[in-house]
Amino acid sequence: MKTLHNHVILYDADCPMCNLYTSAFIKTGMLDSNGRLAYSPTALPTQVDAKRACDEIALVDRTTNEVTYGIDSLFKILAHRFAFLSPLFRLKVFRMFIAQLYAFISFNRKVIAPADVYTSACVPGFNIVYRVAYLLFAWIITSIILISYATHLPIPATSFGREFLICGGQILFQGGIVWFTNRNRALDYLGNMMTVSLCGGLMLLPLLWINNLVTIPTLMFFAWFAGVVTIMLFMHLHRVKLLHVSAWLTLTWIIYRVLVLGAVLLNQLL
Repeated sequence: MKTLHNHVILYDADCPMCNLYTSAFIKTGMLDSNGRLAYSPTALPTQVDAKRACDEIALVDRTTNEVTYGIDSLFKILAHRFAFLSPLFRLKVFRMFIAQLYAFISFNRKVIAPADVYTSACVPGFNIVYRVAYLLFAWIITSIILISYATHLPIPATSFGREFLICGGQILFQGGIVWFTNRNRALDYLGNMMTVSLCGGLMLLPLLWINNLVTIPTLMFFAWFAGVVTIMLFMHLHRVKLLHVSAWLTLTWIIYRVLVLGAVLLNQLL
């Protein structure tokens, strides 16, 4: 096993994803047993750019004091173990794609995995482009899943357009409210809200997959949907608390969903 000795990677201890993959580097012997260190602004090696290290994970060479950031840090560790990947890591198109993917995740990691940004030591800078991209990503994926699931519920036939408008309507509805109650946290809240929606959609997938093998009754689809919505409610409550925004946002989140359900049922009766 080829271990990258005398290197330490600085990771966000409040980020489950960062914890997971840096821990894997240690457990698989890619880095020394003391090869990772939780980011702390008061205990950083002097050569590390504190702000950049919050956005892009830093890897410090203890021998030369050289610091690499982001995908360069990850590629350096992986290429040391898997030398055959080096040509791929040098490929410009591949680097550009991975760099964008890395930035998309890194700048949104606090809305993907909830954390109290007021107590977290490592908070990435805000990037509106990647935040809007994340909102669109969650919006589209959730809408696509809901189209498939809705066909198994006792409601009128739906379409991508309708589900897309419903998800988008919630962004506008909640966005308007948070703008007047907690304007400085608006896009952080919307990011968390759309993560809740995305998680809800992903939790619906297992029943859809099982239904491809065994026919599941409509009642089971409805019960599963009700259970997922309940879980989403508690997720929303938890994230609102971590964000230190108005608790009323959970109530308005529920009100919007009730209004949409009422509109769908009314449309069915008419």
